[in-house]
Amino acid sequence: PQHYGDESSVADFGQPWADTAVSSGTESSGRHIDSEEIRRSIAKPNEQDVVDYLSAFYQGLSVKSLPPPHLCFTSWDSGASTALEANPTPKALSASPPPFIGLNTPTERVRIRTRSSPHSAFAGQLNFDDLLDTAISILPDDAYALLLLVKPDLYESADDEFVCGRAYGGSRVAVVSTARHDPSLDWEQDVEREHAWPASHCEATFTPLSLLAHTALPLPDPSSSSSSSSTALSNLWLARLCRTASHELGQCFGIEHCVYYASCMQGNATLAEDARQPRYLCPVDLAKVLSAT
Repeated sequence: PQHYGDESSVADFGQPWADTAVSSGTESSGRHIDSEEIRRSIAKPNEQDVVDYLSAFYQGLSVKSLPPPHLCFTSWDSGASTALEANPTPKALSASPPPFIGLNTPTERVRIRTRSSPHSAFAGQLNFDDLLDTAISILPDDAYALLLLVKPDLYESADDEFVCGRAYGGSRVAVVSTARHDPSLDWEQDVEREHAWPASHCEATFTPLSLLAHTALPLPDPSSSSSSSSTALSNLWLARLCRTASHELGQCFGIEHCVYYASCMQGNATLAEDARQPRYLCPVDLAKVLSAT
């Protein structure tokens, strides 16, 4: 069976690392930025919804959350899974982040490196490699792969600004962050919703012939109130996260980045490029999954 790493039981002091702080209003270009009221009402993705999506995406495989005890962020110095400095604000953490935090697993407390975030929306970042090593250590004996889903923003190396997710296919583990997929950050991160999938093959860029496969798909109107409602943006956040999760697990199954079709297994270098990619497998990779399952 395939297991899904659940990190929903984050200690109180870890929550500010997952919160975002963005401005509201209108850019000089005229593009609308989501209001503070809408941004605050956007629901964070639910872990069980991701499990359900992956169960449908990789039909035939057993996808489930890790059983209790759940993983939990703690203070590295004290090890207590309680508030650090009375649940400090994101501003306080950003000004003076602790060099390490702890991550309690069923068998040990792991040291996770941290740093201040280069993006003002986040209080700090956690080191991807440390989380990946943790995922390797907790991969169950009866699991083929494990996905560790975390809420805080991540970085991999000193030169990285951030990383949304990555898989170590040979070790059959992946780590994915929910942070950067937050729609309230779209305008700051140059993500154009009007050119996101399924509208990413628009007539202004491609010939009508290339649009034939997409004419049956409803194209969203980014200026409409329905596409900018808190419910729509909550669903958008979940959809983006599910695409990344299915991509990284595909890497765990040995599927490389697709160079033949537009698909969820394409590589990407930016969040804008990520938003333009579809949620489905291409015929080549679909044949691989069907053969394996």
